Amino acid sequence: MLWIVTDLRFRNELTLLRNLNASIVKINREGILYDGHVTEVEFEDTDVDYVLLNDELKALEQKVHDLFLNREKEF
Repeated sequence: MLWIVTDLRFRNELTLLRNLNASIVKINREGILYDGHVTEVEFEDTDVDYVLLNDELKALEQKVHDLFLNREKEF
């Protein structure tokens, strides 16, 4: 079964998903200023399984497609 959680903000949410054997993907976008709120800076790139760069929408779509295509073999 595949579930997609589109918004992950707190460490306890990450822990819960890890306990469910989830893979965590973080999408970064350069040039975006964050206000420093705890919900925007809770996770480092090293806390997740995959980091994708949102540098252009079509390219991001392809990266997500490729990631799921590769992960599908593991399900």
